[in-house]
Formats: sequence, C-alpha cells, structure tokens
Amino acid sequence: MRTPELAARVTVREVAAGSGFAVQVSVRVLRGTWEFGPAAVRMRSADGAESTPVLERASRGARTLHAGVAQSWQIPFGRAAGAGAHLLLSTPAGTALAWITG
Repeated sequence: MRTPELAARVTVREVAAGSGFAVQVSVRVLRGTWEFGPAAVRMRSADGAESTPVLERASRGARTLHAGVAQSWQIPFGRAAGAGAHLLLSTPAGTALAWITG
C-alpha cells in the first residue's frame, strides 16, 4: 500500500475461528506512521452488507506503527465471510486504503 504519507506491506490470511470468520492481518510499515488495529478492518459481503470485527476477541488493540515496525493481529468477525466477500482496510478517519478480495 502506498499513499503520499505512508508505505506499508500488508498480508491477510484466513485463520481458524470456531464460529464465524477470522483473519490474521500482518502490517509492516516501510515509510511513515500508521495507527492500525482491528477497528480499521471491515468485511463487506457480496450483498453489500458490512460487518465490523468483534473487537473484544481480537488479539490486540490498535498500535501506532512507525517505519521499520511490524505487527500482526488476529481479527474475528461474528459471521462467515461467504463467497464474494471483501475486506476493507482504512485509516482512523475512515478513508479507504485497500480492498482485499479472496
């Protein structure tokens, strides 16, 4: 991901979640600073419905990441993703940075 203020490498993969759906999001900031945490991720299903993470079950809260810092989060959602679902990564202000499709 690149913006004028930020360059970051983001990796997302599905992980076992019991009930619902969970992803592991790994972020490495290459340039700039990014306030990232589970609240920065939303899931949009094929029918357009959006789901937010179950924050109290996330592996950790938000962190301010500076250049050279890498962190990973396990982020659960309360329902299955379903075919055609997308994940949206955003800034703390809600600006969309990336859509991730599976």
